[in-house]
Amino acid sequence: MAYIHYDEKPNGAIYASVYESYREGGSVKTRRKENLGRVVDKEKGLFRQKGRVYQFTIEGGRNDTPEVFPDEEIIPEEEKLILDFGDSWFLEQYIAGKHTAC
Repeated sequence: MAYIHYDEKPNGAIYASVYESYREGGSVKTRRKENLGRVVDKEKGLFRQKGRVYQFTIEGGRNDTPEVFPDEEIIPEEEKLILDFGDSWFLEQYIAGKHTAC
């Protein structure tokens, strides 16, 4: 028997996995079958994994069709801007004479 297990992290994010119960000898054990990723909408069964949103149900499996996606864009609440000027900034500073001798 398969079921979806939800795990809430300390930062408030909820992740889900599919677990399966099976019998080994006289005892019942569980094993993780699939990692579903971060929960987007628990009621609709929407999950996000590696930047892609999809719907998952135990009966139907994974559904990537666009009609199940939420209407609004999914953007993290605390979006961060990361800039990398790389070697071009260093080279420009060196040519401009703004470097100091070590």
